[in-house]
Amino acid sequence: MRSTPCTLHFLTPRHPRKISRLPQPLRDQINDMLQDGVPYADIVAALGPAGQHINKDNLSRWRHADHQDWLAEQRYREASAGQPEAPPEIKNFVLLLNELDEQQLQKHFRRNPSRLFNFLTKLVTQFNNNPGNPSASSS
Repeated sequence: MRSTPCTLHFLTPRHPRKISRLPQPLRDQINDMLQDGVPYADIVAALGPAGQHINKDNLSRWRHADHQDWLAEQRYREASAGQPEAPPEIKNFVLLLNELDEQQLQKHFRRNPSRLFNFLTKLVTQFNNNPGNPSASSS
């Protein structure tokens, strides 16, 4: 059971966050510390000069959005270990299915049903154009 509800982060546009502008190794370090329950003040201190512009509100927003995406990515990597890498659209679809339940899907797509159609159209197009797909045409 999930500890926090999924909010469809990868389907919802976001404004760039201060933390998202940091280099990937620092973002990974922040995600690891958040996962370990390290207090925000200690995270900022551990980042040293790179974290001087980060505050507890930045970390809180990150924890509730981007960190949740990172956790889903970790679960996906663990579940797909040893499997060939899937295209990003397939991977996002798997993450979506893993994180959502029927009520969340209905709530998200009820507001704008074209989102579901557009998302599925892109997914099918990507799958059909993927050279690793055995059903892709070779004409």
